[in-house]
Amino acid sequence: MGERSGMDIARNVRQLHSEAILIFVTNYPQFSLEGYEVRAFRYLLKRDLEQKLPTCFQQALAEILHTDEVLRFSVSGETYMVPYKNIIYLESRRRIIYLHTQKPERVRDHFYATIEKMTKELEAFGFLRVQKSYLVNMAYINKLNYDWVLLDNGEELPVSQKHYAEIKARYLEWKSKQWRDF
Repeated sequence: MGERSGMDIARNVRQLHSEAILIFVTNYPQFSLEGYEVRAFRYLLKRDLEQKLPTCFQQALAEILHTDEVLRFSVSGETYMVPYKNIIYLESRRRIIYLHTQKPERVRDHFYATIEKMTKELEAFGFLRVQKSYLVNMAYINKLNYDWVLLDNGEELPVSQKHYAEIKARYLEWKSKQWRDF
């Protein structure tokens, strides 16, 4: 690998893509403990590669399919992923979507899209459009009023008064489902 070790590359990958699945292939099992630093999914020995790699890939695919859903978007040809559960709300300003997240993500905080597209993608995952420019993760709603919504982080966002009845009904339906599932 030249001057950089596989572990150095894994650290860089983890910084850029926190949800990536890392599989190490090596002849040296003594380095497997370092894999914990970068949350390695598996550590395969080269001598077992032919036998174990197909199963390992199947397990990795299953892990991808069972992890929390993520918002995928591209900026300048680079793809980013942010778990839905970390998004507090999305804000739209002139076809630019701004991410407001629970914890800082190592990704861009904005990308080009329409709020309509984001609404279609995220509604099924507990997001509610409270106003023409705001799509809120209902898990972060502290209080919903006629003309504003208070979020867990203390922010207040405007609520469409015209659509308040529909917004409130959808929020209460979501909330009651959370209690049933609890």
